[in-house]
Amino acid sequence: MTFHIIRLGGKFSIVEYYHYTTWGEKSGFRPFFYDPYHTFKRQLELYLKKQIIINHTMTALVDNLKNSANKVRAKVEELELQMHLGKKESIDEFENQKKNMKDYLHGAEDNLKNAKDISADKMSSLKTKLEELKVQLALGKAETAEKFDEQKSKLQHKLNDIESDIVDLKGKADDKTVEWASGLSETFDDFKTKMDVFRLNVALGSADAKDEWKEKKEDMKQKLQALKSKLNDTTIEGGEKLNDFNAEIAESFSHFKSAFKKIF
Repeated sequence: MTFHIIRLGGKFSIVEYYHYTTWGEKSGFRPFFYDPYHTFKRQLELYLKKQIIINHTMTALVDNLKNSANKVRAKVEELELQMHLGKKESIDEFENQKKNMKDYLHGAEDNLKNAKDISADKMSSLKTKLEELKVQLALGKAETAEKFDEQKSKLQHKLNDIESDIVDLKGKADDKTVEWASGLSETFDDFKTKMDVFRLNVALGSADAKDEWKEKKEDMKQKLQALKSKLNDTTIEGGEKLNDFNAEIAESFSHFKSAFKKIF
C-alpha cells in the first residue's frame, strides 16, 4: 500500500492506493479526507486545556507556599509580642496557652478515634498519654519561677514522650493519620517554644535577675527581628522561588527555636 496526497475541493486528502496482485482484479483507491483547519482547532483545544490544568496546579502550589509563609509569619509575630511581656503577664499568658492546648487536645483525641493503620496497643497508649498531658495542663497557676520550672519540666517530658510515639506513625499509617501526627508534633513544638519565652520573661522579672538573662533576651529579640525581616520580603514570586524561600524561612525558624532551647 502507498499513500498519495492530492488536493480535492480545497481540502487535502490522503489517498490509500492499493496494488492488486491477484489476476483479474481491478486496481483502485479509497480516499479519506484530512481537514487541516479542524485538526488544528482540535489540537489547539487540547493544548489550551492542558495549559489551564497546569495553571490551576501552579496557582494552587503558589497559594499553598504563600499560606505556609503567612503561617510562620503569624507565629513569629505572636512570639514577638510574648517576648515583650513582663513576669506577671507571662505567667497569665502561660495559663492561657495551657487552656488553648487542652482545647486542641480534645479535637486531637476525636481525630485519633478515626485513625487507621494503628494497632490497638498504640491507640490505647496514645489515648492514655494524651489524657495524662491534659492532667498536667490542668495544674494550678505557676506563681513563682520555681513552680513555673516544675510545670515546664513535667509538660516538656510528657510532650516529648507523646512525640516519640507519633514519630513511629509517619510512613506507616494512612495519609490522614500522618497529617494528624504531623499537626500534633508541630503544635507541641510551638508550645514548647512559648514556654521557653515565658520562662525567660519570668527569670528577668525576678528580683535577682542577672545581666546574663538580659543579654540572652536581647540576643533572641535580634534573631527574631532578623527572621521577621526575611518574612517581610514581598519580592519573592513564582513557585520555585517561593519554595526555596519557604525552605529558608523554615530552617531559620527552626534555628531560632533551637537557640531558645539552649538557654535552659
